[in-house]
Amino acid sequence: MSARRRLPNRRGSVTFALEAGGLRFTCTASWFDDGSLGEVFLQNHKADSTAGIMASDSAIAASLALQYGCPPEVLQKALSRDARGDPTGPLGIVLDTLYRKQPPAAGAPAPAPSPPPPGAPGAAAAEPVS
Repeated sequence: MSARRRLPNRRGSVTFALEAGGLRFTCTASWFDDGSLGEVFLQNHKADSTAGIMASDSAIAASLALQYGCPPEVLQKALSRDARGDPTGPLGIVLDTLYRKQPPAAGAPAPAPSPPPPGAPGAAAAEPVS
């Protein structure tokens, strides 16, 4: 196992709102200095809801995977999708929003994702949180 890569204390991030399964979530994503995604936090607008706890826990697990070297495309491809290929859960929606594309087909070279610049207007397909 590779060593955990720690995020710097001061880092670029973006916060936006999204909806999944009729529930509203707020996401904050942060990047390493080299531009690679380093953490994702998800919060549900209903405090202590089961869906909110599961979304938060999945985002923490995904953040740890990213910090241990898992490429975001691997996470993106592993998450549940509906018959149209759209993500079914909040973490999948977040990864698709941040990368604005579907994961590469099996065997295809993975394109280098480019995260939106922190604080850029329209950085995500969802509405910004004020």
